[in-house]
Formats: sequence, C-alpha cells, structure tokens
Amino acid sequence: MKTRANACSALIVASLLATTLLAASVPNPVLAQTDSIDTQQINLPPDEKDLQLPIGLTEEEKTRLHEIGINHIVTAPPMGPVREAAEWEPLTGVLVRYNNGFGLPYEVLREFAEDLTLHVLCVASQQTSCSNNLSNNGVNMANVVLLDMETNSIWTRDYGPQIVYANGVWSITDWIYNRPRPLDDDIPWQLGSEWGCSVYGSNLVASGGNYMADGHGNGFSTDMIWNENSGMTHAEIAQDMADYLGISNYVVVPDISASGIHHIDVWAKLVNEETILVQEVDPGHSLYAALEDRAAYFQTLTNCYGRPYNVVRLFCAGIGGGDVAGHINALILNNKVFVPTFGVSSDATALATFAAAMPGYEIFGYDGNWLSDDAIHCRGMEIHDRYMLHVDTNPLQDQLFNDGDYRVTALIDDRSEAGLVADSMIVYWRLAGSPSYNAVTMSATAAPDSYYADIPQQAALTDIEYYVFARDNSDRRETRPMVAPAAQYTFNTGLSTGPAECLVQADTLDFGIVPIGGYEDTTFTITNIGGDTLSGDVSATCAHYSIVSGGGPYSLTAGQSVTVTVRLAPSSLGTHTCTIETGQAICSDVFCTGVAEVAPFCVVQPDYLDYGTVVIGSYQDTTFTITNTGGSVLSGDVSAPCTHYTVVSGGGAY
Repeated sequence: MKTRANACSALIVASLLATTLLAASVPNPVLAQTDSIDTQQINLPPDEKDLQLPIGLTEEEKTRLHEIGINHIVTAPPMGPVREAAEWEPLTGVLVRYNNGFGLPYEVLREFAEDLTLHVLCVASQQTSCSNNLSNNGVNMANVVLLDMETNSIWTRDYGPQIVYANGVWSITDWIYNRPRPLDDDIPWQLGSEWGCSVYGSNLVASGGNYMADGHGNGFSTDMIWNENSGMTHAEIAQDMADYLGISNYVVVPDISASGIHHIDVWAKLVNEETILVQEVDPGHSLYAALEDRAAYFQTLTNCYGRPYNVVRLFCAGIGGGDVAGHINALILNNKVFVPTFGVSSDATALATFAAAMPGYEIFGYDGNWLSDDAIHCRGMEIHDRYMLHVDTNPLQDQLFNDGDYRVTALIDDRSEAGLVADSMIVYWRLAGSPSYNAVTMSATAAPDSYYADIPQQAALTDIEYYVFARDNSDRRETRPMVAPAAQYTFNTGLSTGPAECLVQADTLDFGIVPIGGYEDTTFTITNIGGDTLSGDVSATCAHYSIVSGGGPYSLTAGQSVTVTVRLAPSSLGTHTCTIETGQAICSDVFCTGVAEVAPFCVVQPDYLDYGTVVIGSYQDTTFTITNTGGSVLSGDVSAPCTHYTVVSGGGAY
C-alpha cells in the first residue's frame, strides 16, 4: 500500500500537453484499503427489495479483484481541447437504475422527471413493472426513457458516463470501474451506442463518487485515486485526467478516514466555481480534526477566477454507531438541489446551509434509506445537455475606486452551432433593491466566443446587482448566475473619484537601539485613496537620517502608493529624532526616533582549548568565556557541529 500523502503534497498540476495513447491492454489494478470498505446492505422497503450489492465490496468480490476492468476498452484520448462540464451546468437528464426497485424514493423520482428526462437502466423483463411503479407513483412518464441494459448495482454515479466536450463535441469518457462488476463497467459503452456519441476509454481505475470538477479544468479526488492506480506515478495519473477529461489542475487530498469508501463526495462538494462545502462534525467526533484540516487546506487554494475558495461548513449530526448524516451527498439538477435528510437535528440546518450557499435554487430535503457515505448523489448521475448553451463570466468584485463604467465580460458558446441571437446577449443590471432591471446589449470582443457590456458608472459606494443572459437560435436560454434572476451577482462601486486623499502608514517610525557604525532601515507608505492625482516631494534634512529609496517627487493616481525607506545610521551617542517631510499639505509628515549606543565588542577567552590526551570511553571538560566589552547588545549562538565534541552548558543563543 502506498503511504498516504499529506496535505502539503496533495496538489498536482497536470500538464496541458496533449498526448495520443494508442489502444493498449488494460492494466491490472490493485485496490488498496479493500479490507476496510463498508459492506452494509441497503435497507430497501419490502416492495423494493432485490439482491442489492453494497456500495463497498462483498467478501466474495474481494476474491475477484483481479477481474476489475477485465473487459475494459482503452482508447486514444479525445482530440483537444477537452472540457468536462460541472454538475451545475445545463442538463437534459438524470441516470438511475431499476432492479425490482430504485434505491431512490418515488417522490425524488417525481421531482427528477418534472423537468428532466429520467433515464432508467432496466432490463426488458422488468420494464413493465418499472413503468407501472413509476406511473402508479405519479412520475411524469412522458419524461421517462427505459434503457434495456443489465447492471450489477444502483450506483450510477460511480460507473456512469463522464460527459465531456471534446473539441466541442458531446462525448463520454469511461474509467475502469473500481469494482469487479462487469455489467456496471460496461454501461458507458452501451450508452455511447444508444446515444450515438464517442466513448473514450481511460487507463485509470476510478469511481465517479471520488471526483468533482468545476468545468474550468479543476478536478478534485481523495488519495484513493493514487492507491487504486499504484502502478502509475502521480504525474501520470494527473496527465490521464488532463488527456481524457481536460483537468489541467488535479487536486488530490488525503481522505478523512482509514475506513469507508474514501469518496470525496462523502465529505466535500463543489456547488459552483467559487464555493466548496465541507462537512463539519462535533468536536468530539473522531473525524473532527481531519475535516478541519481539509477545510483549512481548501481555503489555501485559488478558484478558476484566481481568488480563494469560499469554504462553507455543512454541519452533520450523528446518526448512530459513530456515523454522521450524509447531507453533503446532495445532487444538483439545473435549478434544484436534492439534499438527503436523516430525521436528525441537523436536517434543517443542512437545508438552510445549502440555501445560503446557493441562493435562488430550489432546495429539497428527502428522507430515504441513506447511509452516511451513500445517498442521493451516489444513486443519480446528471446528463448534460448535448447542445448546451455554455455561458461563463468572472463575477465583478467590489471596486476600490469608482473611476468609470463597470465592464462585464462573458464567454458564450452555443454547442448547438445554431448561432447566437445578436440582440439577446444582455447584461441586466439594477441598483440593489430596485424593482426593475436595465438592459445593456453585449458586443463581441476579438477573442472567440467572448462578449462584453459596460454597466454605466453610478454613485460612489453603491451596490449594483446584475446577471448575464444569452439566447441562441435553437431557443436555448441561459443565464449566469445559473438561476438568475432568482439570484444575481452583486458588487460595490467603490470610493469617490473626487479630490485626492492621502493616507500615510505609518506616520511614526521607531528605530529602537542602533549601534554607532551600524544602521537600521524602516519604511512608510503614502497612498492616494481619493480620485485626483496626489503630488508631493519626500525629503529628510536631519543628521544621522537618510532616505534610501522612494524619496523625491511623487505623483499618485487613484489607488497608487509609494513606499519610502528611511535609514538611521548614527555617528554619535544619544537619542536622535527627525521629521520626514512628505511635501503635501494633506499628507502627514513622518516622525522618526532612535537611540544610538556604542557597538558591542566581543572578547573570547581563551580562544584555543587543549584537552590533552583523553582515554576512549572517558571525557574531559574545558571552558571558555564570551564577554561584551563594548556597548549595545552582543548576540550569537554557540554550537559545536563536530564529531566527538559537545557543548555541555552555556550553549545555544545568547
């Protein structure tokens, strides 16, 4: 088994260089930690019981690990560029499995089929009972498609298709499913045949529950991906992710526990490009420290827009046996979020947390036969729109200075190739709280699929709400945020662009004690926090003080600053003060003070120690003395990096 990497080594950035891999024999994967995988059976209602396999491995399956991927097909990777869509991007369907039952409550399936196609993996012999059960439970049968495909288990998330756009074409990437379940492992290829799309077979052993992506080339997994592919280097795994899924930045983190299924969707979830939900438990729980560590680690990462992630904690109460509620194993389907509830105290909190993190979405909570590490996300797989109208924008942040219009840029890509409706690419904006929006039509930039619009300048320190809308000639309509106008982006216009304003930090410099013959440097900064140009001239005309850098004339536009370095190099004893002039009436001058002392002088007596003859196995001690015969403070560190010699006392820092 490989040694688990720590958080500091968890970030792997995959190369963007495309490689072509010829069809090859499937590697022999070796699963790690299989002795600790949960083998609990699903507790289905009596009318929905079939011979369900566990989400983990059965004892019998553990004897057949050599069969994992035995019939898997490895192909060359797709032609680039490759982009995998994020869970929250436009969908047309959701994939589930039926075998004498669904493993999902009918109330969930009803909501799935209200707006989306419910793709059901169901063998022909059971399709009549499947249809009857769905119809009798109020599911919209007009949105149900039964697929005559045999399966081993209900976990469509783990073995289902990874939808990618390869050079813009809707395709499937297929991993080697990390279970000896050949029927499940074959589903992506059968779907490729059913849907008439290309399927690309990767070399990796993986499962969909241990993976999340943001649609911008950032992907996340636990270190199980390393354990399951021990024959590959970490760099090779990352390169495979880049080649087959377009993941240029692959983040691998240690899992939170030595037991369980080790999937990242058990304890973390991306809900948009900038926000990661991380499970939170009681401080006394065994997973508390690990979860706190992972949350802190995610906070150190930057999202696709170059800003730190917004890490939101999702509290999960205990459900017995040391397990906690798996609220985080939720599924996002267009503007709806399906959250598992467990009949515990954290149910309401979990729904409120999702609502706060995903404003404008419909948040649904459902009780079911959920486990701590297996719920709605594990049992449903989103199917992205083949002809998606893809809209992306980097949300405007609060402005520092209100110095002009506010430009919104967006990528708008119609995968239908039907063409965009020129006057239907719009930025809608309003002052926060206003009842209606203003509209600005977007214009094309020189870059492909890139558009912009300017929100006109408003008063200083004003909150503005806006969203981006686009429509193509297939009549697909998309917005960013995805659920706009139920939610909008918000930014503040910033400070006034009026007269110059000056901020000096710090306006008092204390140099402390400086020996004669030595020197000490300290800095201060002048910043224009107003609008017009701020001009002046920094000078110092005092004995013992000089300006090392940043002195002389300055001219600062709004937001600009200059850093000035001042040096005290005393030539006589005593306290020395000085006022550094900033040369601008609205900028405070800088007062400096420091004390000059005689420099320290070091005397070592003796500076040569003769130990004479010392018998092996015995020792001889000898001493020397360090004395400061000068002024000020003499500092150092006594050490003996020599074989046979040690410092017995008086060593270390003085």
